Amino acid sequence: MPKSKIVIYGETHCSGCRDARALLDALKIAFEFRDTKREPLSAAEVRELFADQRIDDFISTRGATYASLGLATKHVSRATLVKLVAAHSRLLRRPIFARGKERHVGMKEAEVRRWLGA
Repeated sequence: MPKSKIVIYGETHCSGCRDARALLDALKIAFEFRDTKREPLSAAEVRELFADQRIDDFISTRGATYASLGLATKHVSRATLVKLVAAHSRLLRRPIFARGKERHVGMKEAEVRRWLGA
């Protein structure tokens, strides 16, 4: 049974995202790339992407956006976090790989290869 299509969520200028695309190209694995800066996720897409995940695991807590929103000192609900991610795509760590209900974040090559089963 073929595996679901892989989607990489990230930004074109992000070096980790470029590395992710290059790895999948080298492995001849088809994928779609979604530049979340040029085409931000809607709140509905954020809910769907993280439906079976802890969204907190995909938040960039060291980024300027996280700090500027004061999130380090606030407890926010999942619903609020969904809205914030839809409004501020830079809250997301990059790249995010999605295949069916599976998710992987980050570009440590050995981990990505393991996740891919390559």
